[in-house]
Amino acid sequence: MIRPEELSPGEYPAFLEALHGHLLVIAVEIRRICDAHGLVYCLVGGSLLGAVRHRGFIPWDDDMDIGLPREDYERFLRLCGTELGSAFELVTTRNGGYGLPFAKIMLKGTVFRERNAPQYDCGNGIYVDVFPLDRIPDGGLARKLYQLNTLFFRYALLKKCGYRDTNPRVTLWKRFVSVYARCHSKRFLAKKMDRSATAFNGRRTACYFNTGTAYPFGREVFAEESLAAPLPELPFEGIMFRVPRHADAVLRQLYGDYMVLPPEDQRYNRHGIVNVDFGDGEAPEE
Repeated sequence: MIRPEELSPGEYPAFLEALHGHLLVIAVEIRRICDAHGLVYCLVGGSLLGAVRHRGFIPWDDDMDIGLPREDYERFLRLCGTELGSAFELVTTRNGGYGLPFAKIMLKGTVFRERNAPQYDCGNGIYVDVFPLDRIPDGGLARKLYQLNTLFFRYALLKKCGYRDTNPRVTLWKRFVSVYARCHSKRFLAKKMDRSATAFNGRRTACYFNTGTAYPFGREVFAEESLAAPLPELPFEGIMFRVPRHADAVLRQLYGDYMVLPPEDQRYNRHGIVNVDFGDGEAPEE
């Protein structure tokens, strides 16, 4: 078992390289299913930044993110029941302990424990996040109400499943949501979360939004035309992955001047990794 926080500066790059190899195997499997069934998918968040700025992983990054418009996302989840390779496992809110409003594809036989995440009934393995991208309202007031509604149920679901709050400051709003979460089942809260996130999907709006994003509300948005198929491709560690159209606009909205590297003291273990086990010690063959 590897404890990343105990690794020396000289040992950490080798650990990240091994982790990146496993993440890439999972991402290739996701890409395979999407391409085989004509699903629209793309790299998002730090993975999109890595593709544009580094042609692969951000050197200090410890995860990988893929997004699909909600309709394709739901099709992908259904296809995993029959198409997902035996080395992988789909994780959603149907799994005990898991309370995030997006899916993960995990690599069986591995361990990836994070400080703020509870124990899942399927185990906590190395994973790639798979996000649904939902329509977001255009108007300021409608968007604010959408924000409040989705954030309420997202936080309630996290509290129900025992996730630790990364911001320890206790507010009246948090106390109210915590009481609400205790009064309702996880299944109820998950349905309310999905209903809130998808409220505008049947309407023609200007943008899509990653409801599961860890970034501040409204920053990880995609203009409607940026997800119009067929999406362009960029090399990522030597493998071609789809990216949004107008990736520069997406990244500037999210990061500002994204080509400027952050200070070295901000290049850190973002997910609070406690321990990792690569299983057999080698990334499986693609």
